[in-house]
Amino acid sequence: MKQILTIMLLLSCVLSAGCKSTEDIGSTGAVDLTGHYTYMILKNSDAIGTILCRFDIDTGIVTPICTDPLCQHHKMEGCLFASVSRCFVVNNKIIIPNYTVYDPYTNTQCWQVIGYDIPSDRYEVWYQYDKSYTAMDTYETIIGDYFYCQCTGEFEGEDGEKVYDATVTYRISLIDGQCEILDDIKYLPGAVYKERYYYGGNQGNRMIFSTDLHGKDRQEYNIGFLVGEAHYERIDDGIIVGRGFGMDNNKLCQINIETNEIIESDLGMYIYDMCVGDDYIYLLCDEPEPALMGYDVKHGKDVYNRTGGKVYRMKLGSSDCELYKDFGADYSFFTSMEMVDRRIILDYGAIVQDSYWSVDTWNEKGGGKVVIDTATDEVTLFERTWNLPTSINVNVH
Repeated sequence: MKQILTIMLLLSCVLSAGCKSTEDIGSTGAVDLTGHYTYMILKNSDAIGTILCRFDIDTGIVTPICTDPLCQHHKMEGCLFASVSRCFVVNNKIIIPNYTVYDPYTNTQCWQVIGYDIPSDRYEVWYQYDKSYTAMDTYETIIGDYFYCQCTGEFEGEDGEKVYDATVTYRISLIDGQCEILDDIKYLPGAVYKERYYYGGNQGNRMIFSTDLHGKDRQEYNIGFLVGEAHYERIDDGIIVGRGFGMDNNKLCQINIETNEIIESDLGMYIYDMCVGDDYIYLLCDEPEPALMGYDVKHGKDVYNRTGGKVYRMKLGSSDCELYKDFGADYSFFTSMEMVDRRIILDYGAIVQDSYWSVDTWNEKGGGKVVIDTATDEVTLFERTWNLPTSINVNVH
């Protein structure tokens, strides 16, 4: 049974995300949406916290999402985009699924789902959890015009032990912010195709299966290995791509829902990351004999180029993997690969002897981004001029 929830607003009005309110002096108003972007978290220049930024794929320019030029990007001062751990970007909206508001007087924190509208530079609290949890274990995804989330709240019991709430699955409309509790859905779906949910590659689900929209009539796909990740970029064509888990990380499967055909492939190489676009699967893989890049003085160890500067690809419907781009051993790609507007964005690293609390060394050159236009095969290199990025999960749809 679905229950319609009333979205609890923290404030009586919709606030500007330029850190405090629409009346703040210094707000630049709506941001320029021309161009194409990906998003990343950067360390603040004052070494206190982090800030969500966007990277212009056309120019290589990096700018904070926060539009207040006077803002220091500290969460305690009210900056919405400070210390964000993960977010989703879809339909000119940024969704922060686990924003916390801390109350120092009660020593509790309130968990919220924030929807920020990029063109208007304004945000809303789409959903607010009714308990003050100490932590939240959540899985999220975007399917069509909905943001889906499955969460389990953690709080401290009377004896100081960890207590967990029941797992709740809900979805929020990206159009009007209306929230629905999905009582019948046990697992978080990854996609919808022809009135069926498809699952796989999360929450410990090491298989790909489907149910009807009420979580019933489960149908499993017989795959010869455990699935650690499922890709649904081509679900509208009835195609799912799965990547192996653990010892089977060198394997791929392609499922054609319409024909029930399953193609399994063993690449013979550990798959670091992958993305699906147009008619190809693009891959970063482990090199059998990685090249030595140098010695990391800070951590006292040799540094190797595990990916060898190579990008592989496999045509959908085929089991043959081919070398697509070879940038050479000087380009050590991180385990980060995404596709935006038919372009692959890769981070490449370099040995930078930095001290965490030394601001000056953060701005040393080293590494950057590679952008590959899969339509034209044009390659653009952007050397890093921004602060060192931190680990973040940003999903661009």
